[in-house]
Amino acid sequence: MNRLFALFVMLLIMLSTCSKETVKNPVNWSTNRVSLEADDFFIIAADDTFYANVDTVDVDSDPGDSAYCTLELIWQEKNVEMRLFIYFISDGTDWWSEEFRTYNGQHQADWIYYYGTFFKSPLGLPYTHNFEQASSDTGNTYTGKIYFENLRLQAFLAQ
Repeated sequence: MNRLFALFVMLLIMLSTCSKETVKNPVNWSTNRVSLEADDFFIIAADDTFYANVDTVDVDSDPGDSAYCTLELIWQEKNVEMRLFIYFISDGTDWWSEEFRTYNGQHQADWIYYYGTFFKSPLGLPYTHNFEQASSDTGNTYTGKIYFENLRLQAFLAQ
């Protein structure tokens, strides 16, 4: 009887594990210069995970000009201020980012940097891919990672 009970418990555990759906964290932020949507989003900063699934996310852009603009997100989560700033450039044919930053998730907030060529797309068209990137600032005390599933990002919307 004990063996039958143990098998029953194992079966229940297996069924509950298999039936759990992964919870997604969709986001949708936009300004008159930049639009960002994703089916799932999170930032890992200093081994803690941030979702920006709070009541208020301040969404702003430096409108810049035809060669430069930003997307700037600021929110409070887990009793700290979090930020995601993406800096976009354009050569008149394509647009992309060579840097974005997140806050480190600490009470003494500081930036975690991500350098490279990100989101490159023809001007007027969105970047549409999954996106995952680890921080690249080796001199920083804290590391980070950002994740977007099914990211739809477009910079340099009409001024």
